[in-house]
Amino acid sequence: MSLDLPEAFAMRMQDTLGDQYDAFQQALALPPPISIRLNKMRNIQIPKGGTSCPWEKDGYYLPSRPYFTYDPDFHSGSYYVQEASSMLIGNVLEQLDKSNWKLVIDLCAAPGGKTTHMLSKLKEDVLIIANEVVATRLGSLKQNLIKWGYGNAVATMYSVENIANSGVKSDLLLVDAPCSGEGMFRKDVDSIGHWSVKNLITCEMRQNEILSHVPSLNKVGGYLIYSTCTYNPNENIQQVNTLIEQGYYTSLVVTLDSDWGVEKIEKGKAIGYQCYPHKVRGEGLFFALLQRTGKEFRENKVSKFKLNEQFKRLTKDIISKLPTWLQHYHHRLLMDTDSTIYLNPDPEGLYSSVISMKPLFTLGSVKGKEFIPDHALAMLHTFKAEYPQVELTEEQALKYLKKEANFELNVSTKGWYIVTCNGNALGFIKVLDQRINNYFPNNMRILK
Repeated sequence: MSLDLPEAFAMRMQDTLGDQYDAFQQALALPPPISIRLNKMRNIQIPKGGTSCPWEKDGYYLPSRPYFTYDPDFHSGSYYVQEASSMLIGNVLEQLDKSNWKLVIDLCAAPGGKTTHMLSKLKEDVLIIANEVVATRLGSLKQNLIKWGYGNAVATMYSVENIANSGVKSDLLLVDAPCSGEGMFRKDVDSIGHWSVKNLITCEMRQNEILSHVPSLNKVGGYLIYSTCTYNPNENIQQVNTLIEQGYYTSLVVTLDSDWGVEKIEKGKAIGYQCYPHKVRGEGLFFALLQRTGKEFRENKVSKFKLNEQFKRLTKDIISKLPTWLQHYHHRLLMDTDSTIYLNPDPEGLYSSVISMKPLFTLGSVKGKEFIPDHALAMLHTFKAEYPQVELTEEQALKYLKKEANFELNVSTKGWYIVTCNGNALGFIKVLDQRINNYFPNNMRILK
């Protein structure tokens, strides 16, 4: 069944695609491909019946859509459910010299697909600031980053202007801009009803505002990847062309296999790349790679950051109360006034002195003489939490993830344990004399 497309959209796409329009329209009537990207730091298994994504070695298409919510591997961060076209950003990243990078900023990061992808492509001494301005989307971003398990990320919620005014300069800036979403019509049919010419203009204005600050967020010679999930040229190649005409960026060519079907688009000196569903096995991603020139750019306002001073280095007393294995990493840890322990995402202090960043990974807290581990510690692979492990069956794992009252295990020795399924950590339990306490976070539990 073909989609009922807005007339103005259909007419524009006919003008753009010419004799390819019928194939485009037919592709939109097909079920969208289902794809995942594996986490190479987990005990991963190639999905049964999966076929590889040609531009991402860790990406796979699935033969059908499973119930991800009821898959323990989904909750352990063994894979991320990510649309295949968007994985091309990882391919672009592989083509860049990253040897001296220190900072990457993902400016519009939620829900975290591209952030987790970049984490898998970068060294762990590169800090990624994953920023999301919409408060309701910040929670899912944090959860996804914690599940992915890389300690060199933080999640922030600041306006683009505020970050720009901080003075931080990134080696790579990713702007996956909010857009009209035309490229997701097949995947999200309801989005068709939200399409309008007025909304296109609103999106263009929002992108203009974001991009008006980006030159201050890149080092000279640093890179900008701009992407959207739309076909509208005013949101895509025109935005890239404006940055180039202003003199702040030059366009770079990306090497792509012709068999992938990605179409190269040019306007003036701007170069971009568009995915169409009748040519690419994925949805309608647009992306462009740019490099910062030496043209000077200054923000006009003073930074509004009030630096968070609640996080301090650990005292000797607190260090002595940590598990012996964790004490060895004390130089990478921070604590707050409640003796809660965090992994310091910026151990060299390169950026925390100018931009307020709350650590993403809460490792635990000291209560009296006891260290109480936090869920994030079980997920972290920067260093392995040295607790005894209990492997669960899939049925037991689902009970754990639902926090069911009748969750039982054949474990008698008291203490803290990490429960695993398929060899991957799900979280903590504590075995007591007469019961087992389930420490899986309430806000992450399976509700049905």
